[in-house]
Amino acid sequence: MCSACGNANWYVDSCNFQGNYLYSADYTALFSTVENNFHNWDFMDPSQATYVEHWNQIKGRNDGYYNYWVDFRNSGEWSSILLGFVYAS
Repeated sequence: MCSACGNANWYVDSCNFQGNYLYSADYTALFSTVENNFHNWDFMDPSQATYVEHWNQIKGRNDGYYNYWVDFRNSGEWSSILLGFVYAS
């Protein structure tokens, strides 16, 4: 469920896939949530780390559509240049 990719060496600090799917009270939608944390030490200065936190939730609806929510937090060396991408398929 959690993976890190790209040209840098990202390490997975935590991966919290919050169970199976959670249904809405009226059973017209289901939710899936994942929260994960990554870090790396190899952007420019090997003595400084870069940290990334992601929180994602998707809501599948009974009308064939979906909603999603995303939150990113970056800190540390060169963290201001990081971009987040969301792919829902």
